[in-house]
Amino acid sequence: MKEIFREFINGSSAKKLAILSDFATILGVSVATVVAGPFLSRFAGVEFNLADFVISVLFVFCCLWVAGECLYYLLVKIFDAYKESNYRAVSTNSIILMLSVWFAIVAFPFLKYHTGNIFDASYLLPARALSAISGFEYSISSPFDERVVLEGLVTLNEGAKATDYVAVFYARNKQLVYEIQEYGRTYSRDYAAPINSQGRVSMPIHRSAFGMNGAALVFYRRSDWSFFKGLGVEPGYPNLVPQLPNDEMETIGAYVVPIDITASQ
Repeated sequence: MKEIFREFINGSSAKKLAILSDFATILGVSVATVVAGPFLSRFAGVEFNLADFVISVLFVFCCLWVAGECLYYLLVKIFDAYKESNYRAVSTNSIILMLSVWFAIVAFPFLKYHTGNIFDASYLLPARALSAISGFEYSISSPFDERVVLEGLVTLNEGAKATDYVAVFYARNKQLVYEIQEYGRTYSRDYAAPINSQGRVSMPIHRSAFGMNGAALVFYRRSDWSFFKGLGVEPGYPNLVPQLPNDEMETIGAYVVPIDITASQ
């Protein structure tokens, strides 16, 4: 390592570039990949972030490396067993191979989601709600005295998946700041309403939530939920904010829709 460091300090520009290239290759990130990142991001309409891009490339590289190693190992075992006419081992390893392929296909989306969520890597996550959602039409019905039902249809841009997003209802409290309203209760408090695959969302809300003349429905990615905030009594999303959207919502890329109580039928 000392010799490499000495060569990097005293070497020519070409030598320094070669050393950097070698380190990048060891990490699974070629210089061409890093250079191409900004151009590919601009072509895709996504703001380039070097840290997110490197994490994403490393994640894909690790997945491909593990999958390739497992595939090669099992194929070699099957081939060796076939040469030895051990057909029982051939059958067993073939079943293991098929199960491994199935597991990899099923597990990859979950690994991608949780890796992107932990490191906040934008390239591994869905587009921000502000970029993915182009509109929301809603209606309010009053089937009960104490609760109203807010129903609506989300209009998504091309390529966006509705189930990647959730809706959170905000209303002004007595201090005139926007507070997240609980819309239901199962084994825990329910703050974020899921959106189905057709883009429909339905929330039963207590009528008193509209009492301070100010309400809004805010759309987030599922991955925008904060684990550390959720550990306490907070809902896991920006709460008790004086205006919508606030700075944190703008950073997250939330999509805000003002709700008019006069839309009630």
